[in-house]
Amino acid sequence: KWDLDRIRNMEVSSNVVDLMLRRLSSLPDTTQKLVQHAACIGNEFKLSVLSDITEHTTTETLEILEPAIKNGLIVSKIDSNHQHAKADLDEKRTSSDFRFSFPHSRILRRAGRAPC
Repeated sequence: KWDLDRIRNMEVSSNVVDLMLRRLSSLPDTTQKLVQHAACIGNEFKLSVLSDITEHTTTETLEILEPAIKNGLIVSKIDSNHQHAKADLDEKRTSSDFRFSFPHSRILRRAGRAPC
């Protein structure tokens, strides 16, 4: 049986993280700003909290985050494989307890460089 928590906590090759950091800087400006706000909340954040802080609806927030999700820069907590699960996200668009996290601390640190 796979120990998913242990696998998630393993060190990621720095080449993979460097690639992800380059992807972060290539996101649309609105997505980058929203990811920065998410980083200010912490490694894990609720969609509803990010929506409240940025004054967007949960649907708008999710749409703005979509490029970051597709690039694996943030991951949904509903998919244990850390892959974007479009059907599940569509189902949960308005869920106040829907959660995301950053897959690596370096992504969180880079995203959180802007003032909170």
